[in-house]
Amino acid sequence: MPEWMERISWLSRLAGEMSAEDESESAPSIVEAFLAAIDIMQVRIARSRLAGEPADVLLTPVLADFATMDFHRAPEAIVEGRAALERMPPLLQQVMED
Repeated sequence: MPEWMERISWLSRLAGEMSAEDESESAPSIVEAFLAAIDIMQVRIARSRLAGEPADVLLTPVLADFATMDFHRAPEAIVEGRAALERMPPLLQQVMED
């Protein structure tokens, strides 16, 4: 195997050259790769639409560690959504007055 391929740990594992320290790392599954691609596509579409039709107010909860299929974590997302809303009263008040 060429040296540059050995530096990519998941290719080394595919070739059966896995070391004990690399065992904890694994290549993303096809499902994980597919879901990551969908997430990227969704963000790009949303940004594109917002550029064309900007919102008066955009509340953005901080959900960086949430994945596409984390429906079981809805209570955490709801709490963060409420917290995002609570951080925005001055902006919301200004928009509502206009």
